[in-house]
Amino acid sequence: MKNILEFIENSALKYPDKLAVADEEGGLTYGQMERLSRQIGAWIYEKTDGVRNKPVAVLLDKKPGSVAAYMGVVYSGNFYVVLDAEMPASRAESILGTLNPVAVVTDIGHMEKALELYRNGVDEDGCQGQEGENKEVFRILNLDELDTSADQSVLDAVRSRAIDTDPVYALFTSGSTGVPKGAVVSHRNVISYTYWYTEAFGIDESTIFGSQTPFYFSMSVSDLYSTLKNGATLYIIPRRISPSL
Repeated sequence: MKNILEFIENSALKYPDKLAVADEEGGLTYGQMERLSRQIGAWIYEKTDGVRNKPVAVLLDKKPGSVAAYMGVVYSGNFYVVLDAEMPASRAESILGTLNPVAVVTDIGHMEKALELYRNGVDEDGCQGQEGENKEVFRILNLDELDTSADQSVLDAVRSRAIDTDPVYALFTSGSTGVPKGAVVSHRNVISYTYWYTEAFGIDESTIFGSQTPFYFSMSVSDLYSTLKNGATLYIIPRRISPSL
């Protein structure tokens, strides 16, 4: 195994109608998760002109569809970073300035915040981040305008070029001692950790997680990816029940 998307695909093959990720408003089965993730991946690929191994920020609430968005970024051949919808604009701008992302994936509910970041983070040419050759166009992609007809055949070509040291996501520190610092985590990192976690804690398809940890925090990797690997179920606990999160 060299790609974390195999977790979803294997679970969707075994348990297509089993609930993968849910909250109090509904959820996605493994079959639905795979289909939606692929649709998002093809759409991102099309909107970003087929770039590869570039950062894509995801500005969404913690919900089942957010997981599909993260996996969609990976399907597109890129890596994701989770932006907390409630984080101060200065922190989000610092992260985006460090990442130099090719896009921010959001929805209509967070479009105003995304546009604010856009206005504060780009120059007059509509570009973000560093000067020179590495400068990237900053795109805002509205998931509520997802084009489900985007050509998914490109995903096979993307996967054929993938290796296990490609990045999956970037995780940023709190920045309490200064500027937030990011660590880029590879497919091999996540796969190795998930296999160890699964064995150490006896995770299988009967496991049900109650997810309190925000997706931008490192410990979320344990429950999210072990869920996807084993065909388990992840229930997102509402913030009002965990007010400190």
